[in-house]
Amino acid sequence: MTKRVKDIIEGIYDSGESHQALKVAQVRATYETMSAKDLTREVSRVEHEMLEAARHLEFERAADLRNRLTELKQRLFL
Repeated sequence: MTKRVKDIIEGIYDSGESHQALKVAQVRATYETMSAKDLTREVSRVEHEMLEAARHLEFERAADLRNRLTELKQRLFL
């Protein structure tokens, strides 16, 4: 059986996207069970981690952390 290169490449990207979606869902589920005090601690931790990532020029990671921080703050201030 032969596969087209396009099929192989799509398979690689699809599994990566699926893994990322699962990870996001797990993080959201964790946030839903946190108390306000725990959410506040997590906000501080993620802010620190985001600034460290930016300091080390890891901009994609810093952007992901920024998005997580936004979600945390929305949950905290609802």
